[in-house]
Amino acid sequence: MFFNPRLNLVVKFSFEEIISIIGGGRSKVDLVEQFSAILGDRSASKT
Repeated sequence: MFFNPRLNLVVKFSFEEIISIIGGGRSKVDLVEQFSAILGDRSASKT
């Protein structure tokens, strides 16, 4: 669920819809690994 406070608008997506839109044909495991790597890179640079 996404909320835009300026427009007072809520948009709901199922998890499957979001994955199909942003996944680019990748598996869920690949997407989670990429997301984890991005978060890991950001947290490592803050220390």
